Parts: sequence; C-alpha cells; structure tokens
Amino acid sequence: MRRMAIVIAAAAMAAVPAASAAADDQDAVIQKYDEVVIQLRDCNLDVNWGQLSEDRRAECDSLFRDYVLAADSSQSDYFFIHCRSASRCIQTPDGKPAANGPIPEGSYVYDTKPRGTGKSAKSAAHKKRHRHHRA
Repeated sequence: MRRMAIVIAAAAMAAVPAASAAADDQDAVIQKYDEVVIQLRDCNLDVNWGQLSEDRRAECDSLFRDYVLAADSSQSDYFFIHCRSASRCIQTPDGKPAANGPIPEGSYVYDTKPRGTGKSAKSAAHKKRHRHHRA
C-alpha cells in the first residue's frame, strides 16, 4: 500500500512541471499575440493621425505586410489577427479566431496596405504628378 502511495505521489509531481510548462507556453503565445495586436492598432491609428516616428512607421509596414487587424463588430475592443501568409503566421491563443483561418463573418477589418518606401515609392509618386504644358 505504501509503495502504491509513493508511485501515485511521484506521478502527480511529474505532471506538475508539464502543466506549468504548458501554461508558460500559453502565456508566451498570449503575450506575443497581444503585442502584435497593440502594434497593429497603433499603426492603423497612425494612418489617420500621424503620431508615430519614422522608425515606428517602418515597423508598421512589415506588420501590414504580414497581418490584417480585425475586430468583432459587437465588441469594439475585441481585436484579433488574420495572417496574410500561412508561412509567416503567429500562434493564436485559446479563445481567439485562428490567425491562419478565415476572418469571422461580420467582423470589421482594418486592412491597411504597407506604405511604400524607397526609390520605387518615390518614382511612383513622381509618375502620379500631372504636368500641364503651355501651348
């Protein structure tokens, strides 16, 4: 009987680190996901308000390239992420729509395209100018 109790106690103690490690992994997934949501929300606000620095705007372009921010239409503060590419997708915490799955029906989507930077963006902006010539 005593041996059985020792075996049961040892098995229970062995399960504690595994459960703790799984909880730590889920906490890391939640933290990373929430960071990306906050960054995407800030970047989307910057499109209209222009409050971010140039360095932060450069970070926004890579976020816009990889992710789409969406919100539940019934809860304005419930944001979630949709990945544009499955190869560059982050893990989704439990209880959130799958980032690599379809955007849930009825969601409000903040689909912001990356701002162009560099020579190609400057030349594209230059080509948009209309020149008026005098006759």
